[in-house]
Amino acid sequence: AAGLSAAGLFDAAAPAQVSATLLRNEISAVRMHTHSGAVEARFVVTRGGQPVYDKLKRAKLSWETHVVGGMDTVTARGQYPKLVAALLAELYGDPDFVQALQR
Repeated sequence: AAGLSAAGLFDAAAPAQVSATLLRNEISAVRMHTHSGAVEARFVVTRGGQPVYDKLKRAKLSWETHVVGGMDTVTARGQYPKLVAALLAELYGDPDFVQALQR
């Protein structure tokens, strides 16, 4: 809420509430050359305490690395924001989600 408040986008009295439950949050940075990440979350929009939207959204991302041996945690850490952005793009691109917020 703090980030939304700072952007002027938070309204405690808004008729719709959005909640999310993170179900999967994985980064694999131990393979040679190709690493990957996956996130999955359940998003729910409620109005008047009643759910009007309830869906799972997933995102996967893979990237190349040139680190030989060991884990490339620096690159993996840098890819994580892109992974979360991909998850949010899945949500924001869902016409049902947009409609649930506009009712």
